[in-house]
Amino acid sequence: MSNIDDGKRSTLSIRIGPEMYFSFNKACEILGLDKSDFLKTCVEKLVDSNRIFLDNMDKVQPALDYLRVELSKLPSNLVLVDNGTFEQIKDVALYILCDELFRTSEKVWLSWKELVDSYALELEISKGENMFEVEDLGMFALPSEKSVDAIDIIQHVFSDLWTNQLELKNIILLLSTVDAFKKFSATEVVKEALEYEASTCTKKLPSDKHIIVIDARGKIKRKGETLIIPAGIEHIDEQANVSS
Repeated sequence: MSNIDDGKRSTLSIRIGPEMYFSFNKACEILGLDKSDFLKTCVEKLVDSNRIFLDNMDKVQPALDYLRVELSKLPSNLVLVDNGTFEQIKDVALYILCDELFRTSEKVWLSWKELVDSYALELEISKGENMFEVEDLGMFALPSEKSVDAIDIIQHVFSDLWTNQLELKNIILLLSTVDAFKKFSATEVVKEALEYEASTCTKKLPSDKHIIVIDARGKIKRKGETLIIPAGIEHIDEQANVSS
C-alpha cells in the first residue's frame, strides 16, 4: 500500500501481526535501528540492484531488432543462419551469440567492461571466457520465473538474489554487443571474433575457415553430456558436413 504526496515523495505501509510488530520494534531497539530507515534501505537496495534494468528495459527490444538487421547485412562467409531467416532468430539465440562475441571479441569485452564499471557491478570475467555458465543455459530452456520469495532476498543480503542473474547477463551482453557494433561495425566485431577463434583452433585453421552459425529456432539441445548451443563459431568444413 502506498500514498503519493504531491508527486514528490511516497509513503509505503505494510500490514503485519501484533506479535511481529512487537518483535520488529524490539529488534530495531536492540540494534539501534530506525524502523523507517531500515525499510527505506531495503527498498533502495532492491532498486539499486536492478538499476541497469530500470535504465535500459526500453532498449532491449530495439537492441535485439538492431542485431538481427546488422547480422543480416554480413556476407554468408561470416554468418550463416539455419532453420529460418535473420528476422526469425529467437531472442535466446541472439543472447548466446552475444556471449560468444563477448568471449572472442575484445571490442565487445571492452564495451562490457565500460558498462559494468559505469554501474559499479561486481563482475570479474577475464577475456576469452564466456559469461554464461552451464546453469544459465539450462535456465533458458525453462519457463521464465517472474516472482521470487521476499524472504529469500532478505535472508541473502550479500548474495545475488536481489536481482535476476540470468536477465542481468542478458542485458549486459546485449547492450555491450550493440555498443561495439555501433562504435566499430558488425563486420569488424565478427571478423575479430573469427580471428580469435582461429588463434586458439587446435586444427590450426585460419579465420576464413571459421564461421558464425545461428540456429534461428534458439533451441539448446543435449548430445550425451554436451550442450549444443544455438549460436557459435564453427569450422566451415564441419558446417558443410552438417548441411550435406
